[in-house]
Amino acid sequence: MVVDLVEVSIEVAIANATSIGSIISKLLENKSLESFESNCLKNCSWLYYLARPCLQGPGEAFEAKNTQLLV
Repeated sequence: MVVDLVEVSIEVAIANATSIGSIISKLLENKSLESFESNCLKNCSWLYYLARPCLQGPGEAFEAKNTQLLV
């Protein structure tokens, strides 16, 4: 069912963003990074940090709308 696919897709996207954010955090621990590299990773980290709430909001809205359709 399409509803299930949307929910799973959102959950997987959130999990991926969380995982990639963790990887970036570990990469930032490397003290031998050049300034440019560090700045790029910090920017990526911020974008992946923002991705989680950006995905959660629509997921909750979709879930709420879907619940209304079932009533």
